[in-house]
Amino acid sequence: MRKVLLVMVGLAVALAPVAAHAACVAPISWGTSYATETSYAAPNSNPGSVLTIRGLIDCFNAPFSDLDPTAKQYTVVISNLISGGTVATPLGGGYVNYQTHYTGGTFAYYEDTDLAFRLRLRGHRFLYEPAAVVDHVGFAAAGAETPFTAYHSQRNIVWTYAKNMPAALFWTYLPQHLLVNLLNVAWYTLRGQGRAVLRAKRDAVLGLPGILRTRREVQRGRTVGSLELRRLMAGGLGPYTTGVKRALAARRAEPGETAGAGAGARSLW
Repeated sequence: MRKVLLVMVGLAVALAPVAAHAACVAPISWGTSYATETSYAAPNSNPGSVLTIRGLIDCFNAPFSDLDPTAKQYTVVISNLISGGTVATPLGGGYVNYQTHYTGGTFAYYEDTDLAFRLRLRGHRFLYEPAAVVDHVGFAAAGAETPFTAYHSQRNIVWTYAKNMPAALFWTYLPQHLLVNLLNVAWYTLRGQGRAVLRAKRDAVLGLPGILRTRREVQRGRTVGSLELRRLMAGGLGPYTTGVKRALAARRAEPGETAGAGAGARSLW
């Protein structure tokens, strides 16, 4: 029987556990994690295949030290990592090293929007539970106005739109999407993050070929029509005013202060 030293592939149907961290050495440490992959020929990952990683957080360090993963369940999701294909390297002695590189994932910002959008496209519903309480500690690690925040949020907003918006709505709202991007560039430039936001838009465009490959897969699984989806979308100036309020709140809030929350949520961002 052929011996395998290391295999780094996801599974299409079954869930493959990823090893837990031995110690909490970062602000957030994962515990038991699982990977799912859309297309692979065991034990190789196919180029263009999409990997999603889901894991339970088992340890927090500063600035999240006040959170207790034993009292509540905290989950991390990294979605839509694009496979470059598996490289098998013979190591001698019958051992083979299998390594798969994934890029293009929705990381840090808009990953929740991306996941919710794709669930809506497949016909799932979201129900509001007013008794639920959510501890939101966004921006606690990266900061509200840092190059990291500016770059990832402004790159991912482009990818989320390009990947998920159905064709009819994509072209209808493309001028509005471009306007929002221009306003964001202006805002971050005025806040001293011009280089980060321009690099984000450049990388968003350069990454579009991989994102469009993912888009084809997302749209093939869509079960909701464009008109039905449009009825679920906010209209008017609401999204713009909400964005302005959030930006101003994030600017005013000191670390650890509450910067605004809706019913059923405690937001610390």
